[in-house]
Amino acid sequence: MAFFQCVESLRSMQGPYGSSVRAILPGIIGYVLASSALLYAFARMDAGVAAVLGSLAPVLVIPIQAVRDWRLPKVQAVFGAVVAMFGAGIIVLF
Repeated sequence: MAFFQCVESLRSMQGPYGSSVRAILPGIIGYVLASSALLYAFARMDAGVAAVLGSLAPVLVIPIQAVRDWRLPKVQAVFGAVVAMFGAGIIVLF
């Protein structure tokens, strides 16, 4: 619930810096989360598995963009994300 309230407050920002904050803040949050997860994975897993999981960061941006823009992504993007996640799952499990 708090996530959607944060998204709505970002959406309603006005003024000279509103559009800049709406553009920069999601990138910073995504970078911090992705970097933190990657460092955690390198500390707890094999380096190869952690690198595969780290390469999925661009794929994980698709749902964030869908929520931010209130538009569904293209079918090709969803298909590519599913294939990438499936492939990463195979690599991690085997």
